[in-house]
Amino acid sequence: MLIKNRTEWLMNKVDFEDKEVLELGCVGMGKYDNYRIPWWFHRNIKTIAKSVIGLDYNKLMVEKLQKIGYDIKEQDLNKDFDLNKKFDIITANEILEHLTDPSNCLKNVFKHLKDDGIFVLSTPHVWSHYFFLQRLLVDKIKTVSLHDHKFWWDKDTLTNLLNANGFEVIEINFGYAEHSEHPIKDSLIFKPIVKMLPERMGRNLMMICRKKL
Repeated sequence: MLIKNRTEWLMNKVDFEDKEVLELGCVGMGKYDNYRIPWWFHRNIKTIAKSVIGLDYNKLMVEKLQKIGYDIKEQDLNKDFDLNKKFDIITANEILEHLTDPSNCLKNVFKHLKDDGIFVLSTPHVWSHYFFLQRLLVDKIKTVSLHDHKFWWDKDTLTNLLNANGFEVIEINFGYAEHSEHPIKDSLIFKPIVKMLPERMGRNLMMICRKKL
């Protein structure tokens, strides 16, 4: 399945109502992912969840969001942390690729997730045409970053990493953001190809997981 709006899809796919939620990397980054925009994920789930805690390393943004009422804490997600509670849902959108120690982050997720909880994550998809074109066009696609990612994942390598850290993948999807800049995204030929080949055309890899018990 090809997802065009990650926030909208998650809000319809996952039942956040009256749930205790932990969001990793909640501040957001880049032109299309920050707290001012309508689809900022943290604000959307806060309106329906029982409680939401966010963790992010961006100290300035954490302090700013704390001042306007968000329960967000500064945290380097490569390092161990203990919030002294467990959550129904943990999310990590566009985070794992930035970490130097993603396995340790997943161990912390496992520790904080209830036995019947779910873990939802997304990350750039290494086989996407976006990243091929970015290399081909030498950084002309401004919404694609190739320089600040420590790891690149496809569905097999990420599934292996999750399995090794105690998770079972129960659903895999691919994302294609309509709002992203792209030299041929409006082509009448391009759009049907995107729909037919989501695993090759999708910019983001999106997974829903649960604990292996």
